[in-house]
Amino acid sequence: NLKKSKPVKMDFTLTFEGDDSVQKAAAFKTFVEEQRLRTSEKMEVEQTPGKPGDQGIGTFLGSIITSITDGTGLKDLIGLVGRFMELFDGRLVIKDGEGKSMVIPGGRKLTGEQIENIAIHFSKHQ
Repeated sequence: NLKKSKPVKMDFTLTFEGDDSVQKAAAFKTFVEEQRLRTSEKMEVEQTPGKPGDQGIGTFLGSIITSITDGTGLKDLIGLVGRFMELFDGRLVIKDGEGKSMVIPGGRKLTGEQIENIAIHFSKHQ
């Protein structure tokens, strides 16, 4: 089980693979916003830096950048990832700020135990 302790900020990049990765990233951001994940400090679709004359807008990438403030938030995020990926083929790679990563396959449901194990996997490095 995840330990209850003072909130720790954990940074993650969630990268969708495939030709439609940008659309999946945008859809996931909307999905999470609709679910009101309260422990997320930010959630942005990653983009390249803008070039001069591009009004500061770069090319959107198939990734989400987010920060989570506690272990409960991490479990909530992983649960939402599982629900979202159940609907899609392809893979999602979750990478934390320490460089630790894990692949979540699409098209199948994550069990409560799998969600807990993924959350523990990342929380051990904080």
